[in-house]
Amino acid sequence: MERDDFLTALQGSARDLQAKFPKRGADWVCSLCAGRSHEGKDLTVDAVYELMCCFAFVVALKTRVTDLRVIQSPDTSGFRFPMKPGAKNSFAFFCFEHEGVTYDVCCGTEVPTEKDEPPEAHDISLQKHDRALPDHDRRCGKPVALWDAKYHEDRISKSDVQQMSWWCDIFEIPKCCNGDILGSIMPGIFQVSAVLTNAPRKKINKRQLIKRRFSVVFNYLGNDSGCAPEPSRSDHLL
Repeated sequence: MERDDFLTALQGSARDLQAKFPKRGADWVCSLCAGRSHEGKDLTVDAVYELMCCFAFVVALKTRVTDLRVIQSPDTSGFRFPMKPGAKNSFAFFCFEHEGVTYDVCCGTEVPTEKDEPPEAHDISLQKHDRALPDHDRRCGKPVALWDAKYHEDRISKSDVQQMSWWCDIFEIPKCCNGDILGSIMPGIFQVSAVLTNAPRKKINKRQLIKRRFSVVFNYLGNDSGCAPEPSRSDHLL
């Protein structure tokens, strides 16, 4: 039943954004809404949950930023998000401007790390550029916030938190501060980098999460009903 619930939430968000995709991308969104990949294969519950989180994030932006748009790649898969880690140059992502600066919202694409180190791929990354960029410029920006979607049949695992902690250190994700972009334009669920999970609430070491600059959102089912980041944004601002 959970897969059907996640799929219903995905359908609501994806259909709200379908018109922003050119035809091939719109057809892909139709496939997702039917629970299938672009190849016609049934999506696993993990994949449905991750896509649900990605589309919910973008929908949350839709009424809060100007000129939210899909940037396609000329590659054969450039009309869609990757179903496993892939290069940003090869897939679609969303883009918008805020206070004269371009931001990219990438779902599942790789972000380079230090020289000779392997790239990392996050379920959702918000990348900031140092100025407004033309749409043909597909370079990775500086990640300023990250979200990792984790479906569980039972409870969240330590490895989920450890992965996000690793990423926040690698990319030097900034601490929440008054006036930052998350506090300025995002709803409560997305006002801090976080692990998003359907798992029930579990006692966590909030002090360590604040040090690592991220939270956990338990019981997340595609909307902010009955859930909130732990620690809260206010905790991170102290």
